[in-house]
Amino acid sequence: MTEYFSEEAIEELARETQFVMRDSKMTGFKFMDLLLFSMQNPKEQSLEDLSLSLKERYGVGISKQGLDDRFSEKAVDFFKKLLGKALAEVYSPMTELICLKKFGSVRIKDSTSFQLPENMEEHYPGSGGSSSKACIRIQFEYDLVKGKIIDLSLHAYNDQDITNAVETVNDINCNDLAIRDLGYIKPDVLRKIAEKQAYFLNRLQSHITVYEMHKGKFKKVDFVVINRYLRLYKLQYFEKEVYIGHDNPFKVRMIIARVPEKIMNERLRKAEKQAKKKGKKISKEFKVRVGLNIFITNVDKLYLSANDVRQIYGLRWQIEIVFKTWKSIGKIHELKKMKVLRFECCLYAKLIWIVLNLNMVWETIKHFYHDKILLSYFKVFKTISNRKESFRQAIISGKEKTIEYMMKLFPEFINYCKYDRKKDKLSFYEIITLLQNR
Repeated sequence: MTEYFSEEAIEELARETQFVMRDSKMTGFKFMDLLLFSMQNPKEQSLEDLSLSLKERYGVGISKQGLDDRFSEKAVDFFKKLLGKALAEVYSPMTELICLKKFGSVRIKDSTSFQLPENMEEHYPGSGGSSSKACIRIQFEYDLVKGKIIDLSLHAYNDQDITNAVETVNDINCNDLAIRDLGYIKPDVLRKIAEKQAYFLNRLQSHITVYEMHKGKFKKVDFVVINRYLRLYKLQYFEKEVYIGHDNPFKVRMIIARVPEKIMNERLRKAEKQAKKKGKKISKEFKVRVGLNIFITNVDKLYLSANDVRQIYGLRWQIEIVFKTWKSIGKIHELKKMKVLRFECCLYAKLIWIVLNLNMVWETIKHFYHDKILLSYFKVFKTISNRKESFRQAIISGKEKTIEYMMKLFPEFINYCKYDRKKDKLSFYEIITLLQNR
């Protein structure tokens, strides 16, 4: 991390992107420092506030109009390159899991979105309707094995997850395992992943038809019968070899598990609300499938048992916690009306801060995990973020000061950041422990 903040390397990027073209009091390093360690929320922060911070921190005097002019396309390119540098240099390898050794990488992907001021509609069109005309979607993909972020990119809201899945399928390499949410699932995409000799592990959407082979012919799977079977024999899960896809069905492993009644009722309420809006009725089979977690994968049971599949998919929920920190602590969704270029610079700066924090948080959690102390990702992130200026001083001072600073936080981590166990949900590291001890 201290190497990332090398002033020489950052200035080189500033000149490479032509954000800085001649000697100036406003250097690339100072501009990055101004946005990256800004103590105020963009929703409350004015150009005058930024100008004052620059004057106090570096003695650089610049008018609000002069500062606003620095938020240019070259500035956006500069911050994109800085984010790319953070993504390339900052990583935190996870504890090695025997059951994942077969895979070159374990790619977990999801997206988050939030509304923008309407003046940004041209660049980030929303979904229309009663919501804002402008909305942004951030795609996030993380390699669980290498502890590395693969993708962190900005998109218009109407660039849906399934579109992204189609556009990025060729980025998946042989022996990779892709774990994704329902929105990325399409039989054609899964088929392409399999054709690349890579693997997928997903939950299956309720509208996708599933077939089984019966007397040499494809027969639609009856989930009502399967659900009855699970209830009758009080089984935790059920596995079956099935086929998906309409025109040319292909074979997958299907693992079915019943969900708790509370979750089933919540899903059902949402489905009925959507159906009512469209003037439709929900079928009996749909109601049954809503009460089931249906997983599909092309990984042979020799490498992942049915129970492993269920546990490993649970690791995907870590992304939801990451998104929660972005909004609850990073406040990336809170902003006021400003020009798009300024917004993009500020957002990229926040994402750089998030990437750097992600590395520190994971390393901290791993350190205490080895001592059998389970910390909360959210609480550790919050503890570090609340001391932004102190942290800034430490990392700019170098490696020794940064280590010294982090060591001072250890008592706070132990006293205030322990993970609160939830009744029906395992934490990331509890799942890891189960997989290691299988």
